[in-house]
Amino acid sequence: QPVPVPAQQALQQLVLVLAQQAPQLQQQRRRARLLLAVLIYVGYKIVKLAVALRYLVRMQLVQQQRPL
Repeated sequence: QPVPVPAQQALQQLVLVLAQQAPQLQQQRRRARLLLAVLIYVGYKIVKLAVALRYLVRMQLVQQQRPL
């Protein structure tokens, strides 16, 4: 059973549009993945910094309490 001509044209149009968008979507996905990696890295650094600061503050408090 042959596909009606308008439907066939619509399908071809859709395929063309999707084919044009594919590289763009791939690029967006790559950019999103890169951004996520950067955010994870920055978050990790912030956590490390917070832990180090907490440690330093604790050491300072211990030193302040020692003379008493």
